[in-house]
Amino acid sequence: MVKYLLHLGSIRFPFNQAFYRRGIFVHQRGHRTSGHSWKLYIAPDAQIALHGPTHFVQGNITTDPLSPSPLWIAPTASIVAASPAAYSEAPIHSLGHDDLLFATGKEGTYHPLRITNGNNSPLTVDYVASGPVGINNTQGITSVSNAFHWTLAGSQQAEVTLSWSAEHQITTLTDRVEDLIIVGYDGFNWQELPATLVNGSLTQGALTTTAPVDFSNYSALTIGTKFSSDTPIVNQGLTPNGDGANDGWVIEGIENHPDAQIRVFSRWGREVFAHNGPTQQQRLDRHIPIGTPPRRSLLLSN
Repeated sequence: MVKYLLHLGSIRFPFNQAFYRRGIFVHQRGHRTSGHSWKLYIAPDAQIALHGPTHFVQGNITTDPLSPSPLWIAPTASIVAASPAAYSEAPIHSLGHDDLLFATGKEGTYHPLRITNGNNSPLTVDYVASGPVGINNTQGITSVSNAFHWTLAGSQQAEVTLSWSAEHQITTLTDRVEDLIIVGYDGFNWQELPATLVNGSLTQGALTTTAPVDFSNYSALTIGTKFSSDTPIVNQGLTPNGDGANDGWVIEGIENHPDAQIRVFSRWGREVFAHNGPTQQQRLDRHIPIGTPPRRSLLLSN
């Protein structure tokens, strides 16, 4: 199959008819009329490369999802002014940059990844609008997003910035933006990548790593949570049968909240336990509502 190499210098999207006359684009789906945007399609085994600063104004770059071809970014090129109106749904392959915006997205939404202070090594990035399949292990991490992630391939070492918006459903992970972290999958576990909150809230924001990331160690990045040491974590299971597992109801970190008020209610809304302040291995013999084993003790520990 013939491979096409498209040299895009300092031009502006949308792609216009001049590209067709010069015969240097692979395929164009859609048409430029009112209410429509251009889509530049990269066919399987074809190549398109940017060789200079390129402004994304309107329209998307797409590829075959079953046999994707990346958009190649030469070391002399950069992506400027990408937005929800103009981004790449195809993977983006950097041939070597110390600073580059990977203008990725999917399904009509723009979700970029940016590297800074890199070592000019190759890196391919693709955005996936779902959680990683078959990846469940965590290492000291409370939760990992199942709504999105970026896949990685390359030897680049750089600081990375990940952003999120309302579509990422961050509120399903936490109700505190301070709990958000960047996580990378190393083939065995999710690992926290130390990062700082650049700006934002639960519906829109960004995190940047505090040190360069060796991308050769990770196949995916996304957003996760790791509760701070002063955030109470409530044990969700209670099976007081004496087997040593979940015999007590544990609230980890409650000792950091001396003014805490603890209330336990039955399924019928009846208060069955109340306590003010941190607990210290208190065994509380109380009346247990109908429907639970009688004469059971509820053990609270911090």
